[in-house]
Amino acid sequence: MKIYNYSASTKEYLGEALADESPLEPGQFLIPAHATPVPPPVISAGHAAVFNGSAWDLVEDHRAEPLWSKATALAARVTELGSLPSTLTALPPDNPYPAWNEAEQKWEVDVETWKECFLRPGRDTAMAAAENRVRRFENQLAAQLPTTESAEIILALRQYMQRLRDLPKTAQYSPSFAFECAPGLLEE
Repeated sequence: MKIYNYSASTKEYLGEALADESPLEPGQFLIPAHATPVPPPVISAGHAAVFNGSAWDLVEDHRAEPLWSKATALAARVTELGSLPSTLTALPPDNPYPAWNEAEQKWEVDVETWKECFLRPGRDTAMAAAENRVRRFENQLAAQLPTTESAEIILALRQYMQRLRDLPKTAQYSPSFAFECAPGLLEE
């Protein structure tokens, strides 16, 4: 006689086996603990058959799925059978600065994080380089040395620096966003 084994902890179907015949009662079969003669249903993907004591129930099983936390966008795992917790999603983040939009059930760009992690550091680096060029020009003038930049380039650098200062207010997110090249760096 076939028997169907299930987990002692989760009660989920593990596999089938043959029951041993009772040596004391011929024709009677011994059914061990955590087994049943009731066959499980066909198990569809993403589900597990769970024995409830008298029959099998199909229960959602997300343990093998790649999942992400809606709060952090980090990979997450489910360790128990049942519905997907409302704090997780099976949709992977689709941009480097993700924020979960619960109403639309999708990832969006967290523009503030983009500004803090990409825009402002890049802007600050470009600003420091431009300030160094202006400062070098001013020091060369003060020391009455030949200058490495023209007055026109220095004026353009000062205007460029103002555009850099305004960047967090004016920039729009784009996956291909690129910083403007500083004046005087490219030969025309």
